[in-house]
Amino acid sequence: MDLLELAPDAVKRATAAGAEQAEAFAMRYGTRHVYIEDDAPKVAEDRQEDGLGLRVAQGKGGSFASATRTGGSRVAGGG
Repeated sequence: MDLLELAPDAVKRATAAGAEQAEAFAMRYGTRHVYIEDDAPKVAEDRQEDGLGLRVAQGKGGSFASATRTGGSRVAGGG
């Protein structure tokens, strides 16, 4: 399931469970690292991190929870 689908689903589930207010935050972050020696790539790494946060309020109380998922691949270059 894509982050854009997870965020509204999290809000719907929170309000169905009794939260008076709910707000979801979604983020995606990516990085790419390459080490080059003698004009040849030695190590390349692609890393992506997805995150989802949920803020809920009930009466005068509130809470926030978040989770992240990381994924990546590492490729050793020639030499």
